[in-house]
Amino acid sequence: MLTEKVVKEHQSRLNSLLNKHFTPLSAESYYKLSQYTEQYLAEADKFFLKISKSGEKQDIIRNLHEHILFRKSILVQLNSWINQKQMSEWDTIYPGYRSDLDEFLATQPLYWYQYQNKERFISQQNDSLRVRVFKFLKRVGYGIWVAPVKMANYMLRLRKKPERDYPLWKQKIPVEKLTRWYYENEFVRSFAELKSENLKETALLANEIWKRDHQLFSLFNAYASEDYDKAALLESWKDEIRPAIIATKAQAEKAAGKCDEKMNRIFEILDQLFAGQMEIAGTLEFKRFAHRKGRRKSQLKKLKKKCIHRENRRYNTIYALVDDWKFNQEIYILKGNALKSFLMFKNRLVSRAGIVESALEKIPVVLTDTLNEIEEVDYESFRKNLQQLKYSTSKTLNGQLIPEVSDLMLEQGFPLVVDEIEQALHSELQLMTRKRILIDGFDASKEYSDGSMQSIIPLELIEFEMMAEVKKTLLQSKSKTIEQLERIKTELENLGRMVVFNLDSAIAMLDEQGEAGLKDSFIDSKAAMERAKQNYGNLKTLFDTYIFELQQTIHDSLVTFSSRLTDLTDNSRVADIRYRIARAKAIKKSEQIGLYLKTGLRNNLHKTTLYYRLSRKKIDSGIDLIKGQLGIQSISGDITSEISEYLLTGDTIVQKLPFVYRRLFVNEPLKDATFYMKRQNESGMLEKAWERWKQGVFTPALIYGEKGSGISSFVNMFVKEKIRQSPPVFSVVPAKRVNTEEDLLALLGLSFRAEAFLKLHDLYDYVEKQAPFVVYADKLHMMYLRLPGGFTILKRFFEIISNTSRKIFWICTCGLYSSQYLHKAIGLYDYFPVLIPMRKLNSEEVRNVIMMRHKTSGYDLYFKPSPEDLKERMYVKKDDSAKQEYLKTKYFNALNRHTQSNIAFALQLWLRSAEKAEDNRIHLNSLDMLDFSFVFNLPAEVIFGLHALILHERLDLFQLSQVLNISKRQAVLLLMRLADRGIVSEEKGLYGIHPLLYRQTIMLLNDRNLI
Repeated sequence: MLTEKVVKEHQSRLNSLLNKHFTPLSAESYYKLSQYTEQYLAEADKFFLKISKSGEKQDIIRNLHEHILFRKSILVQLNSWINQKQMSEWDTIYPGYRSDLDEFLATQPLYWYQYQNKERFISQQNDSLRVRVFKFLKRVGYGIWVAPVKMANYMLRLRKKPERDYPLWKQKIPVEKLTRWYYENEFVRSFAELKSENLKETALLANEIWKRDHQLFSLFNAYASEDYDKAALLESWKDEIRPAIIATKAQAEKAAGKCDEKMNRIFEILDQLFAGQMEIAGTLEFKRFAHRKGRRKSQLKKLKKKCIHRENRRYNTIYALVDDWKFNQEIYILKGNALKSFLMFKNRLVSRAGIVESALEKIPVVLTDTLNEIEEVDYESFRKNLQQLKYSTSKTLNGQLIPEVSDLMLEQGFPLVVDEIEQALHSELQLMTRKRILIDGFDASKEYSDGSMQSIIPLELIEFEMMAEVKKTLLQSKSKTIEQLERIKTELENLGRMVVFNLDSAIAMLDEQGEAGLKDSFIDSKAAMERAKQNYGNLKTLFDTYIFELQQTIHDSLVTFSSRLTDLTDNSRVADIRYRIARAKAIKKSEQIGLYLKTGLRNNLHKTTLYYRLSRKKIDSGIDLIKGQLGIQSISGDITSEISEYLLTGDTIVQKLPFVYRRLFVNEPLKDATFYMKRQNESGMLEKAWERWKQGVFTPALIYGEKGSGISSFVNMFVKEKIRQSPPVFSVVPAKRVNTEEDLLALLGLSFRAEAFLKLHDLYDYVEKQAPFVVYADKLHMMYLRLPGGFTILKRFFEIISNTSRKIFWICTCGLYSSQYLHKAIGLYDYFPVLIPMRKLNSEEVRNVIMMRHKTSGYDLYFKPSPEDLKERMYVKKDDSAKQEYLKTKYFNALNRHTQSNIAFALQLWLRSAEKAEDNRIHLNSLDMLDFSFVFNLPAEVIFGLHALILHERLDLFQLSQVLNISKRQAVLLLMRLADRGIVSEEKGLYGIHPLLYRQTIMLLNDRNLI
């Protein structure tokens, strides 16, 4: 029969199997959390040890670097703790237990047998009606079954013999069925509850450590931003954060220790349930149907499924928490890198700016010394002193200090300093994990299904939205840096030019006015040095402002970037984050589509515009033709007295301006590169021709362009930079029209040897005896007249070029419209293998040239509004700075409209617009009042006269009468009428079109198809 020892051994063996397979699993989450916490504390202690050994402020960058390394180590530890989504271990643990259980039960009998306790026949107070009925039936049945024994005992008592024991009913206990029911099904139910509670508590403890970690980052970030003391940071770690983390670790270890107790409690409960069922097994009280095999297996399957499902949900909670924690570490690393990059940028910027400033500070010393050395003495001593100051100041300032500062600014690589920020952020950004689990309103005490574990890609939001803004700011900062450095460099060069030019102007005033100009020269030179010091102050302020604004712009951008990164760690804004990621993707896609549509639209619009202009031109031409035939063509008004006076009195008004200002805008070819606008294309073509001529190739060059387009300055600069007087260079510049061969030989002789050639062979003999040389023949249009036989001299000149090209490199120039006419008449362009058209400067280049000259004067600029400006409400509402910017833009637009980017005429019009110099400021009149439309109303004979002047540049009375085939008296009357109105100007008996009317005249002749 069954003994209590057998039952105890059976239960002990089962408990050992359960303990072997499931007890370690119950406390596993606590042990892993404790292990991670220990590693976290070790890394944090090492980090704070390094922090404690650092200085107060000078080591913030190093400490930031250590903090970034600390965060990266935490990220590695988090990955080693939970690197992927965990699943329930039932599918791996349970089969092992089931195998051991099967093996154990195979050694046990299917049934145990034992005698029923008579007490089991007595109804108890808590028995159900069913049990009471069963016990009653058992008592009745038992009474009937032992009745024979009772009768026998009665007879034995009468015979005084020992009585026989009443026979007991036996119980047939289904050992395997009960064992599997309670040590499988009921255990699974109990263990699932235990595991779920353990995982929940693990998540809550981990969440507490996460909170402390975030508190640590917030304190360190405040310290790195110099808003928190280092001692306070160390104290907070030592006295608050570290003890709290240790306490949490202790809680985890305590909870792990209690897991054994909880498991033993489960074992006790199972043993009690098993023992209770053994008492009734094999009796009417035992529910055989409830314990049947099929029902047990079905229930076990459901229990396992429910257990796995619930455990997986708890694992989801921990995984989401750790993944979010990892994401926070990556955000901390990005924010730390942003702050570190800014501090490194700030240090480099300030350090490199200091190098430039130390060089800049030498300039005011030179200016002050120069100012102090200007003394009013006698004429000769003062002039000599000015010459010495000009030489020494030019040598020190332009030859040494300004190039040194310019080179230093370039060497510091300010744009590269800005680049380093983007590179640092970009490299860190590429290390971020792409997908992260972020749950809206995350709660560590809750379970989360697989459906709620939706991942997002924060990297897309950071790249498309946040980083895009940073890159935009950095790109703008780099562009502004290059622009500001170029502006500072230009201002430096302007300062150097201003000092030397003003000293030179003071000397020129002495040479022009003699001793009478001594006082004015002294006053002007002193004032010029004061203006130079003031301009230096403005330049220094410009540099300091640029450094400050660059630093502030980068700081604000990175602060905004960090703030928006912090927003990503707020789980209450997950929906907003998802929306912004979708929005960022949509914007990127729309930009691609927009670029495609924009390109197509631009191409189609260009075609449409061209078609519209062509159609409009044809329609307008037809309308004008009909109006002309009907005699209703509208005409412009005649020249007004104001415009006529403006054209005639220009020189008188200009003389009231300061001498130095007049010299800056004088209409003469440049002799040095101070104000020269380089022409790379034209220079390259001429240099190529020069190299080929040196190789023996026939390469005379013709340079042609509009009057005032800068041909003479271009040739002067080319000769100075490329040829450098080796071989010698002779300039042939006709002062009057060359009409005969004697005039041509005289011009060449006086240009080559200061003595006219008498015969042509004298010229050829001279050339043959000389070493190779260069001839710059200016103004070929002065060698012809537009009349029969008027091209003879020009053709003779071409013959000379052809015969001497082996020994002479010919550089010839001609006016644009003259060259076009000569090509139609005699094939001018065919005589020259090298043709170089002068490119028109664009409006921005003209503006830069004018402003460069103006800044050299040292004067400020004030644009005066016109009466029309004062009537506009939009203008009146602007502040003074905006008004000046508006008037400046408007002035240069009008200047370009009148001159069409002709630099010489633009300089003259600018000078003519200058009204006065007052309070160290040039006052510039508006160009609104200029209306030269009267040119289009001139009579035909005047138009033909203007056409002749355009083709020949200048003509005297006799030459004009010849070209127009009119009498000399008619030519006199025509020129007198035009000169009285200011339309033409006279110089040394030669008449030419007024420079300010040149552009309108060209437009008129174009409209009439004369050029």
